[in-house]
Amino acid sequence: MPALPRSLFKKYTTDYQLSAYDAGVITENRDFALYFERLTTFTKQYKAAANWMIGPVKSYLNEKAIEIAGFHLEPKSIAVLIELVESGKVSFTSASQKIFPEMILHPQSNPMEIAEKMNLVQESDVSALESIVKDAISRFPEKVAEYKSGKTGLIGLFMGEVMKLSKGKADPKIANKLVKDLLDQSS
Repeated sequence: MPALPRSLFKKYTTDYQLSAYDAGVITENRDFALYFERLTTFTKQYKAAANWMIGPVKSYLNEKAIEIAGFHLEPKSIAVLIELVESGKVSFTSASQKIFPEMILHPQSNPMEIAEKMNLVQESDVSALESIVKDAISRFPEKVAEYKSGKTGLIGLFMGEVMKLSKGKADPKIANKLVKDLLDQSS
């Protein structure tokens, strides 16, 4: 016998540390909550799982006017996609806007293979990114001087160049830290 919505709500807010809003949205429909239950057997990233359920999954269901019972993507596939995002291999934007729709069209496909085929895997190797960041910074010596004199908003210019040089594949968090570190080192 599945847990009642009230006990699931308590479990989600207590054990999973979800907000009351997230737990409420997930438990408002029994089948939706049961899908989430199955999803959490494959991932311990509970907040990310809730975000996927409330965001892309629910949006898809609403757009297609179907219930979760008509959603043919297995919870394990969503868990793999969550792990790709959480590990920094792909951005949430790429995952939700490109990989997720492809997974819906091809439910048996592996999310990582889709990401590779669509060339969406981010570069997160620090040494590889460091050379790209150094190249980007070296292209704007006058902007480096402006940054050092206090114009910290120029980080965006350098990040734009890093993304251009990496063809959008640089992990933004790692690249941003490297840009700041290298600019601050050279002062």
